[in-house]
Amino acid sequence: MKKAVPRAVAIGACCLAVLARGGAALANGGADSTAYRAYPGDIAVSSYIRTWPLGPTATDRTGRSHWRAADIRGEYLTDLIIAFARVRAENGTIFFPDADGGAQAFTDLWKETEKLQGKFPNLRIHVSLGGWGADGFSQVSADPVKRATLVAEITALTEKRKLAGIDIDWEYPVGPDEGQEIASSPADAENFLLLLSAIRAAFAELDRRTGTYHTLSVAVPAIPWYPQKIDVKAVAALVDSVKLMSYDYYGPWSATTGHLANLRNNPADPAWGGWSTEQALRLYREAGVPPRKIILGIGFYGLSWRGVPDGGTHGLYQRPAEQAGTEWYSWPELKAFLGFGSRYRRYWDETAQSPFLYDGDAFITYTDPQAIRAICAFAKSEGLAGVMMWEYGHDLNGELLREVSRALR
Repeated sequence: MKKAVPRAVAIGACCLAVLARGGAALANGGADSTAYRAYPGDIAVSSYIRTWPLGPTATDRTGRSHWRAADIRGEYLTDLIIAFARVRAENGTIFFPDADGGAQAFTDLWKETEKLQGKFPNLRIHVSLGGWGADGFSQVSADPVKRATLVAEITALTEKRKLAGIDIDWEYPVGPDEGQEIASSPADAENFLLLLSAIRAAFAELDRRTGTYHTLSVAVPAIPWYPQKIDVKAVAALVDSVKLMSYDYYGPWSATTGHLANLRNNPADPAWGGWSTEQALRLYREAGVPPRKIILGIGFYGLSWRGVPDGGTHGLYQRPAEQAGTEWYSWPELKAFLGFGSRYRRYWDETAQSPFLYDGDAFITYTDPQAIRAICAFAKSEGLAGVMMWEYGHDLNGELLREVSRALR
């Protein structure tokens, strides 16, 4: 997951090998050999929700407020995931960087959470630990003492705040070949499993003591190198759900414009023949992750490039001017671009199943109701556990969330 600027999604040359393998294993999916499964009878409609102020950019967030319980349309959700808590590398303790202090701290976070729990007693509320750029996992998981401290802190937080469970968003154990900004090690692959095993064991004791089952989930990237370096089948056996972050395929790091979260591959994509949610799902299923454990990601935001030539494609897969930057938008801003008198025109890539806007200069990639319907239909057809959104603050009126709810009925 991200906070303000998303991770650089390094698809890389390893895509070629993945694409060549085809989809034989996709049809099989793999057996669900574990008893851990949080969604045996329903389809998960899960959303992350930020702890920092509302607004699509850092400038917009200055002086802005945080979400309130009254903002949340809990009737459309099965799960709400508070993002993020962080782990201290030096000792394994947990803190909330956007709630524990500072000029714009979310000081009422737990009061608003309690209100939500009272208003929607069937809404499962979780905390996500980590996020993009969150250090500490590698150091703590490698040290038995620090790891035990972290597990104890997770258990205490879960019990104190009456949470349904914990989501681990370690971005990323081991890391890509080109490295990453947080500490990492080849030993992370094994230590990640040790950490998850320890949390699961602690939750089993908590469940016994409280008479309530507590869930454990992980967020994983839609990137080919990850299931090549991490034993995702073993991970899936320890958790209730695997949340596939199937977005951020294109962004500020990309040489050309492209789709943020296209469902299917467009062969015209110049980046290694393209990447898609369908291909990412195939990758994890081939690696042995049962489909009923997978929750598919949907991005509730958009981004743009400027100085984009038409190129005969209305700006799609075109190289922007060197001086062009990117801008980020929440759904209300994106909806305004579709209004009467707007200079933007909407286009639909039928091959990729993804929309975009273009005005002759600016190109915007985003997710809209048509794309949501396609993604949800795909999730249902593949027998997945459900979908999750990043994140509620980009759709505070719940318009896109309603589309998700309708599409999954």
